[in-house]
Amino acid sequence: MTLPTTTTTRSATTQAARAARVWFVGDAEALDFRPALRRLQADASRGACTLDARESLAAALTSLEHDCQRGRQPPDVMVLGQLRPGELNAEAVHALRRQAPLAVLVALCGAWCEGEARSGSPLPGIVHVGWHQFAPRWVRHLDAWRRRRPTEWALPPTWRDEERLLLMPSLKPAAPRRRAPTICLGGPAPSEDTWLADLARAQGWRVSRTAAAVEPRGAAVCGLWHADELDVQRVEHLAEFAARLQPAPVIAITGFPRPEQDALVRAAGAVCLLAKPLLWDDLAFEIDWWLERTCAPSRS
Repeated sequence: MTLPTTTTTRSATTQAARAARVWFVGDAEALDFRPALRRLQADASRGACTLDARESLAAALTSLEHDCQRGRQPPDVMVLGQLRPGELNAEAVHALRRQAPLAVLVALCGAWCEGEARSGSPLPGIVHVGWHQFAPRWVRHLDAWRRRRPTEWALPPTWRDEERLLLMPSLKPAAPRRRAPTICLGGPAPSEDTWLADLARAQGWRVSRTAAAVEPRGAAVCGLWHADELDVQRVEHLAEFAARLQPAPVIAITGFPRPEQDALVRAAGAVCLLAKPLLWDDLAFEIDWWLERTCAPSRS
């Protein structure tokens, strides 16, 4: 995956005054980072942000020093790719912050970093996001940034990830009132989906366990397919569920997915892959995001 490596100039900043300046720092070819880069590239192509790449922390620091000497603006967000725990050098990250004190620093953590928050020593002072969590949280941050609203990513560096999570509900903008969607549940073990049904009903949404073809006009339907793990048989089950539910979007949820499985579930008909344990805000965002793109929003 090839990303641009040019620096944003004053003229470019003037032309895209409302666009967030984003740097990705790390291995842009790594499979773990492709979902996040896919989202960033989509936003860059529509002018919501500019996207530049630096292959390492050292390269990013050198670019920042040169930009400072030339009076160029630093990035608003730096996404730091971390494939394995401890890969991000604390001294280099602190140097980045000294050069760009207002930039949001996000550690994009690969699959090998899943247990770092529980048993490791995550680097303090930056936001930590799993490879499968980036898209909804980035879009929420970008939307808040463009509206000049507070966001959990923009809190002071001394805040810990747990404190950011606790503050998230108070930072959410009021959601527009839409007709409650119908959530169709699917998966190889229906008895294990009760927590999803309870969450959906708590939001006032209808829940169905019958995946049938749905007329898109006037209908807001989203499928949630859940399995504890993925294998060939379960992916085939997902494909059958998604086919029956067309054209409604289907979100796949599983435990500890691997980056290579993201492509598998998309090929099977799912629009995205989320991992357990998950935040309700992430799931609710994905449901709303995909419903807005597959059926006309209906106001109550």
